[in-house]
Amino acid sequence: MLGLRSSNYAGIQSIGINPSLMVDSRLKWDINILTAGASLENDYLFIPKNKLDFFGLGNIVRQIDKKGYKDDYDATDNNLYFSASIMGPSLMFPVTRKHSVALFTQWRTAISSNGVIPEAAKYGFEGFEYDPLHYENTGKFYDVTGAEFNAMAWYEYGGSYATILSEKDRSALKAGITLKFLRGVSAGYLSDVSGMFNVLNDSDMVFENFSANYGRVNYNTFDNMNGVGDFFNGSGFSVDLGVTYEWRRDPSEYTYEMDGERKLDPEKNKYDVRLGLSILDIGSIRYKNNSNTFHLESDSALYPNWDVDEFSSNWDFDYTMSNVFYNDPGKSLRDDHFSMRLPGAISLQADIRVKERFYVNSTIIQGIRNKSAGVDRASVYSITPRYESLWFEAAMPVSFINYKSSALRVGLAFYLGAFWIGSDKVGTLFGLNDLYGADVYAGFKYSIPWRRMADRDNDKVSDKKDRCIDVPGLFKFEGCPDRDGDGVEDARDTCPDTPGIPEFNGCPDRDHDRIMDRLDACPDDSGLVEFNGCPDRDGDKIIDLRDSCPDLPGIVEFFGCPDRDGDKIIDPRDSCPDVAGPEIYFGCPDTDGDSIPDRDDRCPLVPGLRELNGCPKEKVLAPIEPAPVQEVKLTTEEQEIINTVFKNLQFETGKAIIRQVSFTSLDALAGLMKRKPEFRLIIDGHTDNVGAAAMNLTLSKKRAKAAKDYLIAKGVEESRITSNGYGMTKPVSTNKTPEGRAQNRRVEFKIVQ
Repeated sequence: MLGLRSSNYAGIQSIGINPSLMVDSRLKWDINILTAGASLENDYLFIPKNKLDFFGLGNIVRQIDKKGYKDDYDATDNNLYFSASIMGPSLMFPVTRKHSVALFTQWRTAISSNGVIPEAAKYGFEGFEYDPLHYENTGKFYDVTGAEFNAMAWYEYGGSYATILSEKDRSALKAGITLKFLRGVSAGYLSDVSGMFNVLNDSDMVFENFSANYGRVNYNTFDNMNGVGDFFNGSGFSVDLGVTYEWRRDPSEYTYEMDGERKLDPEKNKYDVRLGLSILDIGSIRYKNNSNTFHLESDSALYPNWDVDEFSSNWDFDYTMSNVFYNDPGKSLRDDHFSMRLPGAISLQADIRVKERFYVNSTIIQGIRNKSAGVDRASVYSITPRYESLWFEAAMPVSFINYKSSALRVGLAFYLGAFWIGSDKVGTLFGLNDLYGADVYAGFKYSIPWRRMADRDNDKVSDKKDRCIDVPGLFKFEGCPDRDGDGVEDARDTCPDTPGIPEFNGCPDRDHDRIMDRLDACPDDSGLVEFNGCPDRDGDKIIDLRDSCPDLPGIVEFFGCPDRDGDKIIDPRDSCPDVAGPEIYFGCPDTDGDSIPDRDDRCPLVPGLRELNGCPKEKVLAPIEPAPVQEVKLTTEEQEIINTVFKNLQFETGKAIIRQVSFTSLDALAGLMKRKPEFRLIIDGHTDNVGAAAMNLTLSKKRAKAAKDYLIAKGVEESRITSNGYGMTKPVSTNKTPEGRAQNRRVEFKIVQ
């Protein structure tokens, strides 16, 4: 059965070549209903290929019936091997993925004949009547030393166990054992043959210097059986041992994702190369019921009238041969039991994956022979390409028997569903070579393959763990879906088709303002709860959607725009946003009422003429410089007080209101002035060039006076303090840069006498 036993779907049949092959095969359960096979091979009798028809099975039967076969008389060492088996109800099943067990029953028959010389084979073919070989025509005796014949029929009750000893991503080692209890039915052997013989003439046969041993079960007892027990005449045990090494392919090719991890795919073969070693049929049967052994030996024994003898029983033959050799019908009997070994063998197997489902197998079966009685197994070397799948398989074994090129055999085997049929020798059916034998096997079984874990919705979550078995989902949700992929399963997702966040039961908050989009009036702009998610960037309690000045705090009256100076003109349209003024002057004041806004009026406090930039004719356009004074030379401590006041003095923007952060340094200055009554103080205010000159002049004067008023309030005599404002007329740096303008906005303090 070379065509199918190496298959990954061979199931229980694989134990016949190597018991370790059944573990981790593609079949989980394999139930053999009935399997039968027979094989015959010899190198003496044959039907010439010119007498064969293409696939002519009927013609072969006719040729045998009319003895249309020939003998290879020139053969020097004639051998014959026959085997047949019938496997009855048998079962292979897993304990776990790494442990498998098989139980089987099987009937087997085996015959082997070796070392038969051509003349003896010719007599066997033609009959002892074949006179061209008779002594009277040849003057020869034929040396039959070394000839042997063995035949057995027995019943097996077997159990097999196989396991994976070691398993890694790229390799695995398996081992298996088969133990068989044997019930011997019948047997016979001829061994230790030495000497010569020939047929003298048509009635006499002579044995010269001849000796031989033989044993047999008395077949006549089968005619008088009273029960099943009478059918068996011996018992014994045998063992098969096997190991298999797999060089596996990349794990990604034989694993799949399920339940959040990679699992072995039981539907795929894992190996690129599989190597096996097995020892088969190591054991024997001891026949002790209706069994006898005999020894024949004589320097010269004459068997007269052989042509008229007809044997009525086994014992009749035994007595006759004992009389021929010893002239005593019972002297040849030696014992009432004997043992015969099974057709043992050592086998090597190599299975190579060519591509998915295509394999090439090479198997060597080397028969084990020894001098003890027992059936020999023919040695076989085979190469078998095959295609395999769960429900269909095709293989073409090419093999040699006993490594003889003349014994080349080409076979075919097919497996379809529960049926399989094949032959390791179909070449002769096509008339390709002479027919020296035949081989055929067929069977019917029921198999349950290994399957991936059930996953009805194909979501990589097994049905066993899938709460939503008909809807594809995610393993972290036990197979339930999350259509929008937001990490919230649909059953708990208020917005199952829109990605959201767990905090809002799967509903989105695109602007991350902690207000879900379906309740957010402004879902794309981060906002406040009080405004239903809409923003108010300037914090003026007017949402940006309705705020004409969203980045400037304003009032409702002006749609969110500011009016800092309260002149009812919004700051973006107010040329003087910090000083109240009429709309006609774009919000700038006209303090002196001369129709020239202060920003354009050189004399904003005195009505003037437009051609004199708002000044009257008698007014001096520039401030009067004070009389020169002499500054006091201060100590380091005193100078530090002045410097600190200069550095820390700050006002509210656009106003003459001193900020609180300036009070400490001003207090220090007031203390100095009170300690030094001889000191007088000049305070000069300055601005940058931003805004109208008149406005800047007024602001500088007001800020200088604000500093003066603070010191007076702290106890410094008003008569000792002078304040001036120069506007933008005395810059200390450029007004073209922000830094320069900052330096120009200042209030200076001078201590004089």
